[in-house]
Amino acid sequence: MKRVTILLHGRPITETALADRFFLRLRGLIGRDVRSLGGLFISPCGQIHTCFMSEPIDAVYLSREGEVLHIDAALPPNRLCRAVRGARCVLELPAGAAAELGIFCGAVIEKSEIKY
Repeated sequence: MKRVTILLHGRPITETALADRFFLRLRGLIGRDVRSLGGLFISPCGQIHTCFMSEPIDAVYLSREGEVLHIDAALPPNRLCRAVRGARCVLELPAGAAAELGIFCGAVIEKSEIKY
């Protein structure tokens, strides 16, 4: 799976897996350990679910420009989340990681440096 560096206002904050193809987006984190991946950057995406997942996650919804539109903190497993208007990407992180990394609504996040 491809890896990307996530930047917050131009500063690297973490590295995650990239789900940019249909089946990668469909599977998401099902059967995967979010902590070992560091998270998952799903693009394009405007709505997620936590069905069949074993642990809670933080979901950060981003606009086309990378602005944080909404954060669902500590989403429990087996939930269908509401669609977020204007969201084009979702960054899924281990529960509590969004706050630890300093991510907040209105912040600008971008992905960089695709790694294999």
